[in-house]
This record gives sequence, structure tokens and C-alpha cells, in this order.
Amino acid sequence: MTAADLARTMTRETGRTLVVACGAVVGACARFGLQGLSPGSLWPLLGINLLACLAMGFFRPGLFWGKGVLGGFSSFSAVVVVFYHVPAWEAVAYLAATVLGGFAAWCVGDVLAERRTWRHHCTSDPDAAARAVRAAERARAHRTVHHTRPEGRAK
Repeated sequence: MTAADLARTMTRETGRTLVVACGAVVGACARFGLQGLSPGSLWPLLGINLLACLAMGFFRPGLFWGKGVLGGFSSFSAVVVVFYHVPAWEAVAYLAATVLGGFAAWCVGDVLAERRTWRHHCTSDPDAAARAVRAAERARAHRTVHHTRPEGRAK
């Protein structure tokens, strides 16, 4: 790797980092505002984390909105602090609700996004549903084929 390649890579990664950081500031401020509505209670944080998971599954955002805003909005790291301040049974229940509920919320968002996309295709073109099914079957078949390199050819 040349010095110029290294400089380009560092510039690109610095830009990506700044995009995520700016989004995280927005998300953290939103979380701080929502938590201020019910100070001292840990349950609003659970709602915030579940909402962030739902949004992540539904919108499938990129760097700014996903890793940045929703990453700053959710606060899974704060869950550990909760364990210090609540009885053990409540900490275990909170952890289970956070992990299982977060996964479930992401799945719900993902399913809603798929339905939205499917409905758009079906209503805009009557033959779109059949084409989408055929395209999915072709993609699935393509993934199962193992591509091998002929003997003696350079990589």
C-alpha cells in the first residue's frame, strides 16, 4: 500500500466516522430528552431501545441514521448501570426484556418493511408479484451453485 492509498483510506474512514458521530449526537440528545420525561425510572430506556430496534429493522438505515442516530438513541450500554441499582430479579427481567424484546422489535420492523415493499410492487404492477417470486427463486438457486475455478488457472 502506497502512502497515497493510505491517505485516501484514512480520509474516507475519517469522513465515515464523522458522519456516524454527528448522527450519534442527534440520537443521544433525543434519548436524553425522552428520558427526562420520566427521570429515575429505568423502563423508559427499555422503550427507547425497543423503538430503536424497530426503526432499525423497518428503515434499514445507513451510517448516519443507523449507526449514528439510532446507535446514539439506543443505549444498550446503560443496561449494565441499571444492574447496580435494582434488585437481581428486576435486573434479569430487564436484561431479558431488552435482548429478547430488541430482537423481536427488529424482526417486526423487518417484516413490516418487507410487506410495505411487497405491497408497493403488487399495486404498481399486476405482474410484479409473479416476477418478484421468480427473481427470488433465481437468486436462491444462484446462491446454491458452487462456482469453482478451472484447474491450472491463476487466481
